[in-house]
Amino acid sequence: MRDLRKYARQTNMLLIIGLFVLLIVVGLGLVFFFWGAGAAAAGLICVGVAMLPVLAVLGVIWILDRLARKARGE
Repeated sequence: MRDLRKYARQTNMLLIIGLFVLLIVVGLGLVFFFWGAGAAAAGLICVGVAMLPVLAVLGVIWILDRLARKARGE
């Protein structure tokens, strides 16, 4: 039998990765097209800085998930 939780987790991760790829490739590609390389570099820096809090929250959630699994004995 398939592990549906694992499948859902994998699907969610792929969707999140796809979102970030779309944001960077299409978003920064359009910025580059309309305003040039300097603006695209500034946009890349802004996207990178904006990802720091998101990664911090995801890291905390990941740690809490690991602790919960360990407490349940998985």
